[in-house]
Amino acid sequence: MPNLLVLRPGDAEETEAAWEIALNHRQGPTALSLTRQAVPVYAKCDPDWRKTITRGGYIVKQAAQRPALVIVATGSEVSSTLHAVARSPFAERIRVVSMVSRERFLKQEEAFRAELLGTGTKLLIVEAGVAQGWESICGKPRARIVSVERFGESAPGEQVAEHSELGPHPFSRRSNVYSPHMNHE
Repeated sequence: MPNLLVLRPGDAEETEAAWEIALNHRQGPTALSLTRQAVPVYAKCDPDWRKTITRGGYIVKQAAQRPALVIVATGSEVSSTLHAVARSPFAERIRVVSMVSRERFLKQEEAFRAELLGTGTKLLIVEAGVAQGWESICGKPRARIVSVERFGESAPGEQVAEHSELGPHPFSRRSNVYSPHMNHE
């Protein structure tokens, strides 16, 4: 759909900000994609996140050291990503980015995109939908995409997430394949 702005907030605070973005978007239609899952409101390390989110994404969790891995998540996957990262032995080397709108993010200048994603840093994209469209963000071969390429599974959300490898247990196993010895910026 031409000029469609898709917004996938990850918690109640991001939903409020996304609603404001949608109300101010005048260049085309807006799709606000919300979860049915009970997701917690998570801490945001960016003190200006309400402003930064309007650019499509922001850093939710900053690495304590130079990041060896940047994980980009969207929607309810941000919560499961944060949970998995907290369990990782490499948590201090992992940055988590909430990507509320790919369309808005891709319209930003290269300096902003590099500030969030790094340059040369390994990327892991977490998407409960299809991988299509994420290649414009990830720039292979530096990225892996964890996505769901099928539809129609029925079970409580946590069970479906675990089965599709987006829950914290299988996801943390996947993210731990990235060790601190990876190439970094």
